[in-house]
Amino acid sequence: MKKYLFHFFRFFKILFIIIYYEIIRFLSLLGLSIKHKPLVNFVMAGVQRGGTSGLYEYLSLHNQISLGKNYFHYSDEPYDDEVKFFDQEENFSISYTTTFATFYKKYHKDFFIKHIKKNTLVGANAPIYTFWENSIKRLWFYNKNIKIIVCLRNPITRAFSQWNKEVYYGREKKNFYECIINENERCKSALPYQHRYQSYVQRGFYSEQIRRIWRFFHKNQVLFIKSENLKTNPQNEIDRVCKFLGIDMIKINENIIDGAVSYSRKISDEEKKFLMNTYEYDIKAVERLLNWDCSDWLK
Repeated sequence: MKKYLFHFFRFFKILFIIIYYEIIRFLSLLGLSIKHKPLVNFVMAGVQRGGTSGLYEYLSLHNQISLGKNYFHYSDEPYDDEVKFFDQEENFSISYTTTFATFYKKYHKDFFIKHIKKNTLVGANAPIYTFWENSIKRLWFYNKNIKIIVCLRNPITRAFSQWNKEVYYGREKKNFYECIINENERCKSALPYQHRYQSYVQRGFYSEQIRRIWRFFHKNQVLFIKSENLKTNPQNEIDRVCKFLGIDMIKINENIIDGAVSYSRKISDEEKKFLMNTYEYDIKAVERLLNWDCSDWLK
């Protein structure tokens, strides 16, 4: 008898939750929003190992910008500059329709509110968003007027950099070449989502990520930066960012992007050749989409 009562009450609890969230969704569609209003004006949404942390440090110098900080993520530093929310499936676990009714109060409280200066734009650094398939759609639900900045790095050096990071943190034990030739099979363990740590090659297919962003956001809401340009000529790229965000220009006194990452070894010719063959057509697609010259990525 107790067993049946348990299932009876459990059924009605689930039914109540579904009805509750669907009512909120309905009210939201009518324009009677009872959600927490959008707080974040722009997000550095990609790519991992593409220079967003350096961009974050440059923008933190601007008095018209406030940036989110994460004190709850593992880090040797006092805080982590990445504030992830829209890639976390547990925040959107009821159903697709209740994406309309997600409450953002915790997102704002944990990462932003105590760091916001008066009369400033609020930005977030979350370079996984372009890769995580559901993130861009969720950003659109959150704030249709949000601006997106994406730093695109040579996918070959990006992949090798990510592998070195995973080795450093002890999450990767296998040789880089073994990882990239077996990646599809290894990443199946994360299905139906993307693998957060072993997706060295998959993260470098940029054309699909570009098209996904443009599917939800107008092109004038998105700024693409070539990571190599940010490293060699930061002032020019920061000027572009300031113009894009509609804020005053700032003077960069020094290059704070440290490109001299300590790797255990250099990428081998075999590994580089494999990745060049893998990415060749996608790189050419990126060139067409963004009107860029990416010939240096294939050298």
